[in-house]
Parts: sequence; structure tokens; C-alpha cells
Amino acid sequence: MNNSAFQFLAVLTIFSFTIISCGKDNENVLNDKDIPTTYSFENVSYAGQTARLDMLQAMTSYMKTANTVDVQVSASKLRDMFANENNPFENADLNTATKQIRNKIFESHIPKFETYMDALAELSGNTNDASAGTAGVATSGSKSYLLNANGVEYTQLIEKGLMGALNYYQVCEKYTRDEKIGNDIDNTEVTEGKGTKMEHHWDEAFGYVGANVEMDGEGYRYHGKYSGKGEELLKTRTNLFQSFLAGRAAISAKDMVRKDDEAKKVRKYMELTTVTTAIHYLNGGKTNFADYAKRCHGLSEAYAFVGSLKYNGDSKISSADLDVVLSNMENIEGNPDFANITITDLNNTINALSAVYSLDDIKDSL
Repeated sequence: MNNSAFQFLAVLTIFSFTIISCGKDNENVLNDKDIPTTYSFENVSYAGQTARLDMLQAMTSYMKTANTVDVQVSASKLRDMFANENNPFENADLNTATKQIRNKIFESHIPKFETYMDALAELSGNTNDASAGTAGVATSGSKSYLLNANGVEYTQLIEKGLMGALNYYQVCEKYTRDEKIGNDIDNTEVTEGKGTKMEHHWDEAFGYVGANVEMDGEGYRYHGKYSGKGEELLKTRTNLFQSFLAGRAAISAKDMVRKDDEAKKVRKYMELTTVTTAIHYLNGGKTNFADYAKRCHGLSEAYAFVGSLKYNGDSKISSADLDVVLSNMENIEGNPDFANITITDLNNTINALSAVYSLDDIKDSL
């Protein structure tokens, strides 16, 4: 056999082995007709995630009491709710749950949120009418918001910020990664009520989104709710939940290639939900610019949503570039400042995000 023929056979052997190996890696292929239209899989459980969303909702309800003039909230109670210590919840089931928010968020940002809680408690009980340079309660129609002297609503920085540091972070950096659904995770042994470990972890990711198994839009909260901001123009909600359905079906069908593909899509549409919601509130800040209460309330939400983009390793925007974007909404000390922000600052923030996410054609309509 001449050398050229030998080399050809060697290459052919390697090529054939590669095809066979790839086939063995993914012997099963999900048929799209087997993807349900609702989250109607067997053995679904995400009670822990529901409990944490309930805890965040209870924290928010408590924080909002400070929007009433002369009502004080307690920093220690907020910290207890954050860590589920000392029976802080009115719902006894939450007090006895073994779950908490604090130990599941992006760890290095724990001090930031506790500082916000302290600042909110110190500010609460204020009897002033809020205005630029004056902390107090700002009112628009029937709505009132407790703001610091820079027009920052700590309740929104905490609630929407924790949506990012907890829900978004857990979905994008934990439950759709190899740590939880990699091919080494058991997908054979079924536990009654929970499925395989891989199925259960995927279900827990779904639990953090705040939808329901009927997927009918009723009672949606957090990312389930806000995925609707870009639905009309980008099908953010449709695409996000289709990826969740297809990913869970792929795991059950043992289609690992499809599972990984849908996990990437979940992270993509969680990110798109976050950025479209941020732009929505930035646009609202422009529309309501003359209404101090509405402007500061909406921009506090926008600031938290923009900052949440840090919690996804697949994020299209780098951490450094994101800090530059956020600086448009901050003062020279690096603190959020919506009392002194300008329309130009808001346009710069929107334009910077829109350029990264290719949303120029629809940015004004979000």
C-alpha cells in the first residue's frame, strides 16, 4: 500500500469514528410533536423556588408600607426576611420553610442589598414631600413612593435587583448550566414527584421564572410577567416558554444536544426579557419626565433591570460596557441619581443598550 493510500484510509477511519462517537453522544432525538403546549410533564416540583418568590413578594409588600407618610419599616426585619430568620413572615409556612433568598443570590452582592435595606429603613417615616434634593414621599395620582434626595426608590432597587441577583442568576448561571443539567447529571433514576435529577433541576429553573404550569398568563410574576414587555414586537414570552417546554421534553427524551440548545435559548430570552423591560422603563422615564414621582419610580426599576444584565455569563454586553451604560444614570459619586438626570442621559442609556442588542428599529416602541 502506498503512503497516500495509507493516509487516506487513516483519515477515513478517524472520520468514521467521529461520526459514530457523535451518534453515541446523542442517540435520541426529540420529535417536536412530543413537545407539549403547557408545562404538563410528569413529576414536576419546584416548591423551593415558589417559596423564595413568595418571600420576595412578602418583602416587597412590607417595603411598600414605607410609601405612606410617617410609616417606619425595620432594617432588622428586612434582613430577617432576606435570610428567613426569627419568623419574619406573616405566612407561617414561609417561616418554617428551609429556604431563604440570601444564600441563593449572587454572593458578592449580598452587602449591596443589605445596604439598600438599611437605607430604606433609615429613610422611612419621612414626612417631607419628595423633590430634587429633598428626601420624602412623592405622589402622582393615587400612587406614592418613598424617595431619597436623588430620587431613588430603594424598594425598587431591592425588589427588581433581587429579581436579577436571585431569579435571573439562578436560571442563567446555575440551573441551565452543566452544574445542574450537564450530561453527567443523572437522567435515569426517577424519584416520584420529582423525576430524574436533571428533569428536577430544569423544573426548578422554570420555577424561578414566576409563570404557572398552565402557561395561561394568569398570576404571572417576576420574569414571567415582564416577558410580556417585548412580546408584541419580539415574542419574548412565547420564545422563552417554548424553550422551557422544548428543553424539558428533550431531557425526558434523552436528547442531550437539543437540551443544551434550549438551555442557551432560555438564557438568551431571559436576557432579552431583562433588556426590553429596562428600555420600556427608560422610555417611561422620558414620557413621565415632568412627573417627579412617576419618573423616579420607573427609573429606579430601569436601573435595577439594567444592572441585572451582569448575572448572565452569556450576556451580550460586557461587564465593563454595562458599567459605562449605568454611569449615564449615576452622579459623579457613582450613585443612581434620577433627580438630576436629563433626557439626554436617558437617550444615551437607551441608545447604548439598543446598539448592543440590535433593537434600534423598535427601541422607541418598547
